[in-house]
Amino acid sequence: MISFHCPRCGKALIMPNREAGKEKTCPDCGAAFVVPEPPPRQRASRMRRLLPATVALLIVSVLLGFWVFKARRPARIQGRFAERLHQLSSRWQGIEWLECDPIHDHFKVSVYYGSERGTYHLEANGSQGSGPTIVRVNPPRWLAYARYLGAVEESFEYHGDDGSERIELQTLAGDLSDALRQALR
Repeated sequence: MISFHCPRCGKALIMPNREAGKEKTCPDCGAAFVVPEPPPRQRASRMRRLLPATVALLIVSVLLGFWVFKARRPARIQGRFAERLHQLSSRWQGIEWLECDPIHDHFKVSVYYGSERGTYHLEANGSQGSGPTIVRVNPPRWLAYARYLGAVEESFEYHGDDGSERIELQTLAGDLSDALRQALR
């Protein structure tokens, strides 16, 4: 709406924006005049009033989208992890996620590996960030224990006496840590 005064009598007049540039007459004094264009500041001030609300809505939408993405992420991580292990060997079985929380950056998974020596139970836990991934074999007595930082093995402890079993468990722990690290990408 355009607000202005009659150039002759000073009466306050209001016209719709679509009337701008048209010739009209004053209802009080009958003087002819051309309806002025709306002042540009009015349009800009309206945009300034709407800008904070628009920005706030955009921020809320982005945060909501991010939260929904994170909330659905555990299923994708678990699927990629299972796929990666089965690519390595069909002997990996019984995957059980004890914790898969990308929002709080913590993961714990239990899995079995059917070896010619028997079945090994492996547990891996850690975080997606800079923290270590810990892999333990055969709880609760822990036949082996490995610690990885990213793709690098920091330590490996074996509590058995068979050298070839040690090598097999070190390889399995590395494969498990690697599959978890790749699933978390």
